[in-house]
Amino acid sequence: MKRIILLLCLLLLVSSCGFSPSGDSEQEITGCPYSCRSGSSGVELEILNPDTSIGDSEKRIIPAGYEFIPSLIVHDEGMSDADGEVCVTGLDSSTFSGVGGCDCADYYIVVEEEEDYFLNDQVVDIFPGYGVASGTEGDYLMTFINRYKYKTYAVVDACLKQDPADKEGCSSSGSILDVSSSAPLTVKSVDQTITRPGQGTNAINLILTYEVSAKGNAGSGLINDEVLFSGLCYDPNDEDPWIDVKFVILNQEYSCESIQLIAGEGTGSCIADSIITEGSSGEYLFEDQSTHQGYLEFSYLWEDIETVEFRVQ
Repeated sequence: MKRIILLLCLLLLVSSCGFSPSGDSEQEITGCPYSCRSGSSGVELEILNPDTSIGDSEKRIIPAGYEFIPSLIVHDEGMSDADGEVCVTGLDSSTFSGVGGCDCADYYIVVEEEEDYFLNDQVVDIFPGYGVASGTEGDYLMTFINRYKYKTYAVVDACLKQDPADKEGCSSSGSILDVSSSAPLTVKSVDQTITRPGQGTNAINLILTYEVSAKGNAGSGLINDEVLFSGLCYDPNDEDPWIDVKFVILNQEYSCESIQLIAGEGTGSCIADSIITEGSSGEYLFEDQSTHQGYLEFSYLWEDIETVEFRVQ
């Protein structure tokens, strides 16, 4: 398949997002941290042919005896890169010659961290043309499947302190979620707890628990990674899809517990272990008892399905 690559807002190779206690290094990332806006949108379809902006299916006319080429625009309305494809299915080959069981076109959208995010649009119009047989007038249905790899970011203000029992400054337990990025999967809550690996140690463990929720639109949901670019219009894997999670703070990355959704909801936990609290000279690195920004990154494959009615005449 032909891959269309759209590089929108590509400025430099480095996007300034990471945090370090000394302030002398930055972490390269693409996407949300730390200028996030909330919401529940990912990559949305605007179907141009058949024209879904017309409410009455009788006015969505595909002429008999001519070529019909599905056409659409994908809008990345969230805050993550999107590597995906749109597939069409459901057309009868006796009416539409050249139809395959599942015809797909790829797209790839890259966003860079900016002060403001722009709407990322891409036209997808490389579907094969289907010959519409004469004498086949009537109403028909076709299905558009939009599936893509995506990420949700949860920016947090974590409390790091030498002594978790110290009541001064920030709280060593409780909610720390600042904002969840705009995406079909939303982070509802993030809570923290600080523990000490042992008495006399110069490190702490930061334990996170998190809760996520998927948007409840009909025909939308998580699917397994191997379906993308498989040439299939269905998920042959009977297992529930997994969401991969990692946590980044102080320019360190920690692997977290992968999670699954039950009735659109999911929970998990993560441990950022052995965060050093003392410098080489014995000074406290977090003596100001302040909070420090970090983020959770949730990676998954999302699918939206839309069925369109039109008329051949």
